[in-house]
Amino acid sequence: MFRLGRVNFLRPSNLLSTMSTSSRLGPLVFGQGTQRTCKHHVKPSPMTISGSPARCWWTFKYFGHDQVHVLNGGLTQWKKEGRAVDQGPPEAPTPSASYVAVPRPALVLNAQQVLSLLDTKDQIIDARGPSRFYAKEPEPRPGMRGGHMPGALNVPFGKVLAADDFSVAVACIDGGFSLMIGVARRVRLAGTTLVATTCGSGVTASVLTLGLHLLDVPLER
Repeated sequence: MFRLGRVNFLRPSNLLSTMSTSSRLGPLVFGQGTQRTCKHHVKPSPMTISGSPARCWWTFKYFGHDQVHVLNGGLTQWKKEGRAVDQGPPEAPTPSASYVAVPRPALVLNAQQVLSLLDTKDQIIDARGPSRFYAKEPEPRPGMRGGHMPGALNVPFGKVLAADDFSVAVACIDGGFSLMIGVARRVRLAGTTLVATTCGSGVTASVLTLGLHLLDVPLER
């Protein structure tokens, strides 16, 4: 669940509870020279544990850019594999077309839509830690109540990331991913069941969305 608003992609901390407008996405991220059919890779930064690369991936998906990928393991895994690194400035892409974002509103739920899920077979998955999920510690933002939505499952986003490089641990599925696989199977069997991911801001929930995507769960109903 996200609040539509303005966002500064140059400062990931400003992603909290916001969505960028389509008019700002193209010029800010790509300049004026990218088409939605082009492939782009999202490389995790040192703040990967925040889930910001997954949020970046999801944002492009929301705006209709399907050819976007997360570099699993980021620069840490890249170096482990002995791949070449460069210390010079990156080459700017040659403009070839104007980027026109096409939002996919079905990927975002507002508060009323979330309330309507509570009495259905749809599933809400909460990416926060157990202490916040069960209201054993206060929310970090003033005025927010503790606890969780009725019927929500708790899959802390860190459970689906490898501890050493924060990669999505597809090869060694732990307890968190096992729970997600159970949800994924339910989605495939039910056919019409919706899985909605949530957290405190809309950033770490994207990690669960990326994980479900890797399990072939469709982003849209």
